[in-house]
Amino acid sequence: MKNQYDHIVVGSGVSGLSVALLLAKQNRSVLLLEKAPAPGGSLARFRRRGVPFDIGFHFTGGFSPDRKGMLDDMLSVLGIRDAIEPRFLPEERCHRISFPAIDTTFAIPGGTQRYRQQLKGDFPHQKQSIDTFFDRMQRVCDKTAALDIRRFGTAAIARVEDDYVSLQSVLDEHIEDNLLQALLSAFCMCHGSRPDEISFADHSRLACGLYESTARVKGGGEAFISAFENAFESLDVDISCSSTVEKLADIRKRRANRFIISGGREISADSCIFTIHPREIIKLLPEEFTTPAFRHRIEGFEPAAGFFSLYGVMNGNHRPETDDSIFSIFPDTDINRIMSPDWHGPRPLVLLFNSENTGDRRVKTLTTLELSLPHEVERWSDSSSNARNGDYGAYKAERSRSIRERIATCYPSFNDHFSLLDTASMLTYRDYLHSPFGSAYGIKQKAGQFNLVGKMPIFNLYAAGQSSMLPGVVGAMTSAFVIVRTLVGKHNFQKFIEKKLCH
Repeated sequence: MKNQYDHIVVGSGVSGLSVALLLAKQNRSVLLLEKAPAPGGSLARFRRRGVPFDIGFHFTGGFSPDRKGMLDDMLSVLGIRDAIEPRFLPEERCHRISFPAIDTTFAIPGGTQRYRQQLKGDFPHQKQSIDTFFDRMQRVCDKTAALDIRRFGTAAIARVEDDYVSLQSVLDEHIEDNLLQALLSAFCMCHGSRPDEISFADHSRLACGLYESTARVKGGGEAFISAFENAFESLDVDISCSSTVEKLADIRKRRANRFIISGGREISADSCIFTIHPREIIKLLPEEFTTPAFRHRIEGFEPAAGFFSLYGVMNGNHRPETDDSIFSIFPDTDINRIMSPDWHGPRPLVLLFNSENTGDRRVKTLTTLELSLPHEVERWSDSSSNARNGDYGAYKAERSRSIRERIATCYPSFNDHFSLLDTASMLTYRDYLHSPFGSAYGIKQKAGQFNLVGKMPIFNLYAAGQSSMLPGVVGAMTSAFVIVRTLVGKHNFQKFIEKKLCH
């Protein structure tokens, strides 16, 4: 590790890795700091009995079979597209959603137009409204320059009118049927904010990519980590794990010229880009450089939802619909209600079936994600991993039992074929990922909210990451491209993008 770099990047999730690689490809020297013992953040995997499980990356939109999707383009600009192998879920059943209370299950096919036509067949009395809703979603995406990397470098990145209205308000305006409203807001599970909280625009930006195609990646999040690390080998990038910026030093003319990192070492850099949670960022900002209003805004960001998770393997003969599929169980058609803190019934549950190669054998894994909120584990918030009392163990055991019972209502022989290998609560995610609250998606994305993104009150500090623009791989990477465009200039960045995409 040197004592001087052009840039420091704090946080090695996909946004931090993307910032570091984009800057290094501009012939800049980069120090990448990661608070965890290994790089990757929620992209990382863990293993139980040799079986790999993903921590935070399970599936994504943005890939296209013709390699012209948003994620294809971003990975091509980064120079790592060939290292990533998407595995598209079957078009006829990308995602199934069950409402056991009304004994109804819907299959979401791959392709926006296919799903749109299917919904019009299922809800013939709402045909016009469905068209209006999907057309409005598409207009949002067409107006969002950040979703088109080919014009990203020069286009203005600005808000649209639907950034200021909630998803629920648009549903109420166009959609009369409560069940149809539930289906159209089901992907709230992919950003962790309720329909009455998130803007219609942000929900559209995330949902459009998932409607068009849903893919896993061979090797899961580790494939991304390996691709980035291999790309770094020929570039001026140093990675320091179990490290972070602990203090800003030598602040002159609202610029920090030195950074004290873990262990007390001083590093000089022209800029520092934070891709960590906003609350962790403002802890580093001296009060004299921020206003009370600024701090109040950041401290007012609410955590998005998280998950209580089960990890295990399927043994013996199991039902064919469990083959590499996504199956969601919603206990009620009122999505706002079942995602609210005052809901005391079972919460939405997502089952992720996947095939994994462990080296000597191929296994069918199951990861279950039951929506969870911070208040549910608040009584143990001052505890740490492996040092929690018996009540916590009882909580995990009861929640695990309840989830398995719910799955068995859909798959009666489930418990005969499922072997549980591990569980995780929001506290598990919090401690492992060094993230406040353990939410899966950073902060809630709320209509009209101004997130922490771009330049900060100390002018050579910048914020990116999933709490800045949108969660998920595409959202987090988009924030990285926005920041690097700011640092290297629009014109230079557009030329760089065009050169990479021409090849």
